[in-house]
Amino acid sequence: MAYRSQLLSLLTVLVAAFVACAVAAPVALADPEPSVVTIEMGDGSIRTVGDGAVLFGVLDLPEGDGEWEGRPIHMSIERPGGAVTPLPDAVVDADGAWEATLADGTFDVTGSWLLRATHDAFLTWAAATDVLAVGVVAPGELPPTTPTPPTTPTLQEETPGTCTEACETEPEETPPTAMKLTGAGPKLVTFSAKCAARKLACPVFSGVLGPAEAGLQAKFVVQRKVAGAWRAAGTSVATTSAAGKLKVAWKHGPRPKLARTAYRARWVYPGDETHLAAVSPWVAFQLKR
Repeated sequence: MAYRSQLLSLLTVLVAAFVACAVAAPVALADPEPSVVTIEMGDGSIRTVGDGAVLFGVLDLPEGDGEWEGRPIHMSIERPGGAVTPLPDAVVDADGAWEATLADGTFDVTGSWLLRATHDAFLTWAAATDVLAVGVVAPGELPPTTPTPPTTPTLQEETPGTCTEACETEPEETPPTAMKLTGAGPKLVTFSAKCAARKLACPVFSGVLGPAEAGLQAKFVVQRKVAGAWRAAGTSVATTSAAGKLKVAWKHGPRPKLARTAYRARWVYPGDETHLAAVSPWVAFQLKR
């Protein structure tokens, strides 16, 4: 009995010491790694009333090759009036890509719609969200533009025999400027761990938007060939210089499984009330292990 009592006392002391150490020295958790989710729409981001759409994108987890398979992408749609409706989740495949279809009739009123794709925090990765703006127009209409302020009519001097009151002339409307967009970049990109993890020493792609004008924004779109089909592989936004030049450092994904993987990229300028939209030809390149 004395031996059993001493053993129980020893166990009690050990348990108390373990609990005290655990409380006194909590384990510090590392900061979550950033993750990236993208959302794009097939055939551009302009829709007609009554249309549906195909949505697609990618999930990029740093050093997470294969960890993304089966992860849900939460989506929602915001109508022009501000009402937000959740959409069914999409599921990420083994290559980090996801795809979803919006049924015909989804876009039922004209105006500016917003689509959101969100990836929840997972293990050591932080949450990420991407937003896509969609302009919906009536059949036969041009894409929506920002309203221009009214102009004051020009008064002409009265000429005897032509007018008895001041004559008003309608101001002439200036047609939007036609834009031209070109792109260039390396034909072969070698995988870089620094680029994949911290966006350092990444390959640079360039473009030119003309006529030259500073402050215009264009989107850089990259696609990767998977099982014979092109899948989204990331987007970036750049602003033109005074010479109309664009430049972006492309952060590629994790190390490719194949010796070389086919990619293609292009620039997309959405246009505005004074500039027509423009798209550059695809530039093909390969990512080497």
